[in-house]
Amino acid sequence: MKQLHQALSFFSFVTLAALAISTTGCSKGGDDKADNPPGNGNETVIFTDNFDNANTAFWQPGTNGLAVKTVSAGFFSLKYGGTSPYVFKTWSSRKLFADSDKKQAVEIAQQHVAGHKYDKGGLIFAVKDANYILGFQVGEKEFRVYSQVNGTTTQLINWTTSSAIKSALNEVNKLRITLVDGKLAFYINDTQVGVLQSGGVTSLDQVGYEIVKGEAPETTYKVDYIKAITLK
Repeated sequence: MKQLHQALSFFSFVTLAALAISTTGCSKGGDDKADNPPGNGNETVIFTDNFDNANTAFWQPGTNGLAVKTVSAGFFSLKYGGTSPYVFKTWSSRKLFADSDKKQAVEIAQQHVAGHKYDKGGLIFAVKDANYILGFQVGEKEFRVYSQVNGTTTQLINWTTSSAIKSALNEVNKLRITLVDGKLAFYINDTQVGVLQSGGVTSLDQVGYEIVKGEAPETTYKVDYIKAITLK
């Protein structure tokens, strides 16, 4: 099976974007509480990192300019300082799913622990490098899904208000992305908030984390765990 960045050509991104804004009902934003993630009987967790060991952590600690990544006390922490807004991404090339895993999910629990109300955090996937990325980004009250290809950002689901988001500092938001039967679905705290046709996306491998620093001197997010899940 091709890696995500190979399968998801620029044409596929354009197609995905077009589907995201179509009026056919193939994509949607906003809360859909009647359509929740599969229960435990329909899923198998095949990988979990609770960030108990920095040496084996899925996302590795380190310093990159003003970004400081640490793994300690059961959390992956990403802090960004400085005086200007900034977007920072980190990811792993580790393959989580087998070729036979056609129905997949990735899930994290994140906390916004320091910063500004304009800060954002979330999952990225379909990552080859900084030029090929899909992202599921969550702010204080809104979320979006986007693609970033060769420097061009396309809104696949525009910024959308969701009551599922817990907006206070230190509150936990569970984010989940599923890939099932040609559709990508996005969940916040077990509420489905958006659906897209998957286009050329055939795996959720190449998973990363992203923060957007707002106007505070420092922005910090913590991730309690990451899980890879196969679905029935």
